[in-house]
Amino acid sequence: MFAEDYDDQKTTPSYAKRWICIYPVYIDASCSLFQGRKISKHLCSDTPSAEEIAKSCEQLGFETLLESDKKHPRDNFRKGRIRVHLFNEQHKSLVSVIETRKQLLTKVSQCILEQRLKHGYKGNKTTMDDKTGQKGKNRAKRS
Repeated sequence: MFAEDYDDQKTTPSYAKRWICIYPVYIDASCSLFQGRKISKHLCSDTPSAEEIAKSCEQLGFETLLESDKKHPRDNFRKGRIRVHLFNEQHKSLVSVIETRKQLLTKVSQCILEQRLKHGYKGNKTTMDDKTGQKGKNRAKRS
């Protein structure tokens, strides 16, 4: 269920109040943990949009609700919040492969990266391929 008809309302429908929230900053590789990122940078995608996240959640088999007027408290410039029906009333996952929020965020980020590669995304390098952040004795000196 891709419910964009709730965008103009100020309240979330009662059936979606217990669903989990996903903000784009949760899987954004350009954000720090302090800014709201929830998973490792090498698992994140590069500046995902709320629409991409909602489509990825639907591909994984979840019911979603896109609230385009909502913002993350630490990210005032990017709008969008996605509510996902991850658990039932007994707190059991609706999709057996994904049982936690972190697993959902990782799978959503992977789906976004796959969609971008399939459609020829010409942005920054995907963070899955970027392994240049070496630290310690063996790093190359910059000139």
